[in-house]
Amino acid sequence: MDPWVNEMVRQKPILDDLEEFARWFEAEYKRHCEEDNIPENEREKVNLIEEVLEAKANEKKNNDESGIPCGSLTKERLKRINEMEKEFPFVNLVKLNGELWFDLIEFYGIDYGFP
Repeated sequence: MDPWVNEMVRQKPILDDLEEFARWFEAEYKRHCEEDNIPENEREKVNLIEEVLEAKANEKKNNDESGIPCGSLTKERLKRINEMEKEFPFVNLVKLNGELWFDLIEFYGIDYGFP
């Protein structure tokens, strides 16, 4: 991972995935109870969704207090790549047509250590 991105943006927590799982699990549990005719008063109380939502609220509060933005690493990576292209406009040339880049290096006598 690009260390610059790691310093600037924390990875998005897995709580969104956990919320999706909790909703699925509770729906499956409810379906199971209905199929097996388990009376309402004998069913276990599943609080997964409530716990995940509470954890998400706490995480948001902690992120807001820390001052470190929490967002999409993909967007931050693209932003950083765009900044790198401004610094070195031939980044895409190197990626897309490396052979041409090496021909230019040889023709102009550019040092191989050049970015």
